[in-house]
Amino acid sequence: GDDRRVMLWQFGQAILDKGKPEPMKGLHQSNVFCLGITNDNQKIYSGGNDDIVIVHDTESKCPLEVLQHQRAVCSLSIDPFNERVVTTAGNDGRLLLFDTRQSVHDSSLLTISPIL
Repeated sequence: GDDRRVMLWQFGQAILDKGKPEPMKGLHQSNVFCLGITNDNQKIYSGGNDDIVIVHDTESKCPLEVLQHQRAVCSLSIDPFNERVVTTAGNDGRLLLFDTRQSVHDSSLLTISPIL
């Protein structure tokens, strides 16, 4: 959202109007544009106008990793079979594939055609 935070709601409590959302400790420097949560509910990926994707741990609320883009990150998709692999789309017209199992997060460029 516009406040640069990622908030975690417990769905059962939210629909009963109980409890409060829990903020992740990693903050973006600008608006958050996209989110994804892993199938095991252990990690949240957030992308934003600050050219990065932050990987948040849902238990500790701490950031685990930061993945760099060249422009704002508009969309992301977590591989449903391996939550350590994420594809991002940015305002730079690029789709990047990150494999966070690697110690150095070199991204694979999937395309460089402009987004229309």
